[in-house]
Amino acid sequence: MVGTFGRASSTSLRFAFAGAGPLLAAAAAAVLLGACNLLNGSADLATSDGVGNGIAPDGGRLPDGAFVGSGEGGGAGDGGGAGDGSTTGTGFINDAGVDPKVKACGANLVCLPDVAGWSPAAFLLSAGASGMCPSEYPQATTLQTSGGGSCDCTCTAKGGSCAFSGVASKQGAACAGAPANLGLTGNQCLVTTATLPLPVAFVTLPNSPAPTSCGGSVVAKLRSPQPATYCTGAVPTASTGGGNVCASGEICVNKPAFPFGGLTCIVHDGDIACPSHLPFRTVVGTSVADGRSCDSMCSCQVQPCAGTLEAFSDGACAASLRKLNVDGSCTTAGGDVTGSSFRYTPSLGCGVSVPAKVLGTETYTAPRTLCCTFGI
Repeated sequence: MVGTFGRASSTSLRFAFAGAGPLLAAAAAAVLLGACNLLNGSADLATSDGVGNGIAPDGGRLPDGAFVGSGEGGGAGDGGGAGDGSTTGTGFINDAGVDPKVKACGANLVCLPDVAGWSPAAFLLSAGASGMCPSEYPQATTLQTSGGGSCDCTCTAKGGSCAFSGVASKQGAACAGAPANLGLTGNQCLVTTATLPLPVAFVTLPNSPAPTSCGGSVVAKLRSPQPATYCTGAVPTASTGGGNVCASGEICVNKPAFPFGGLTCIVHDGDIACPSHLPFRTVVGTSVADGRSCDSMCSCQVQPCAGTLEAFSDGACAASLRKLNVDGSCTTAGGDVTGSSFRYTPSLGCGVSVPAKVLGTETYTAPRTLCCTFGI
């Protein structure tokens, strides 16, 4: 170790999780997290089927009003790039409990467009979800929706490897100091209590040849259509929100009781566009013919060896404190980098240049469209 080494008539439609067992509050919380994991260009509304598989209800359809969210995914940490759960776009859950474009009309009440053809509903994704409708939306209809999924490209490094690179810290003004070897190699837990004052940057110390080329192979992760239940029967109610009354062309309806909360939606017969302020779109039907497949080719290209450095509060690399990029970026925000153990996760040294494509489409019989916006 060298030096001091050391994140619409309309309704309120809600999306809830229904697994093989009882509907639990923890499962509902997991669904809200999954529902936020919307993938621009690959799915309208993603959640979980309870066994670790993501579900994309619209199987590759773009929402009317797509957005991009960014967070810790992709190895972005404190050292620059999108990290710490930052988001961009519209429709994200907010502390007021209702999306900014959907107004509350009282406690547990929300204003939605009162447009002919739209009906109140609460939405469930599950097999055998009938009987689980909330009291505010008591009438269950079970149809089919896409299982979602994707066509992924797996990259393989050739001619070398990033896996055996070490890590060095660079401190001083503008992180321009000489690299200090931290004695840390890829995917190993280094138990040491240490602190690195800011500013600090982390760079790799390769001890083997870096990749000279990369191969790409397609991995099909498309999933079969599955049952989807939506619940209707909500009755418009009078506003109890004082000055927060619904505008002309809107009605005031109950939110489904916990644990259904998380999404505000409306449902309409047909495969149609969504209103601009309810942009996240899911199609269901009496049956779904899945004509999708994955393209046979994708491509990868060589990238610099980089990765992430993670600090932990315990001595077993279990309780994460902070994750930073190992790419030379100078970290100046937050506190000093400190921990009782550290792990360096190297990058592959390859990145996707031409992604795998989804070919074909899904065909819905007697389709119905669900349009949602976020709001707890």
